[in-house]
Amino acid sequence: MEFCFLSKEFYEKYKKCKEILVKQDRPYTVLIIETVNKKFAIPFRSHINPNNRDCFITDKAHNAGLDFQKSVVIVKDSYVSTTDRPEVRNIDYIAIHFKDYEIKRKFESFLKFFMSEFKRHKEKPELKTNARIQFCSLQYFTKELGLE
Repeated sequence: MEFCFLSKEFYEKYKKCKEILVKQDRPYTVLIIETVNKKFAIPFRSHINPNNRDCFITDKAHNAGLDFQKSVVIVKDSYVSTTDRPEVRNIDYIAIHFKDYEIKRKFESFLKFFMSEFKRHKEKPELKTNARIQFCSLQYFTKELGLE
């Protein structure tokens, strides 16, 4: 697992994808993890809804942590910035450093849920879309996830 920023190339490619997090003043710090033979970038956010089960809270005082719903697939290595490295707060670093296995398992569980719900909705489009996946940024990476 490593901390980094996504590159300008990534944001240019996905600029029309409204569920992908973008800040005009600074990029989101992301945690890169590898699972199911793919690289994923999971953004750090603050003010996460404490009832959100699709996240990993690193700082309870600020409801800050990793937001799985806003994760993206790293399709090309150039989508990860190699020029700038983020400064990660000590509280976040410690929370992640000692819980990397738990984070990976929790993310894998979310990924499995997303893929299952996406397939269910694809097979029966008349069903209401689950809110947990409706606003998920993985919807832009269904081909990469083998869902098309």
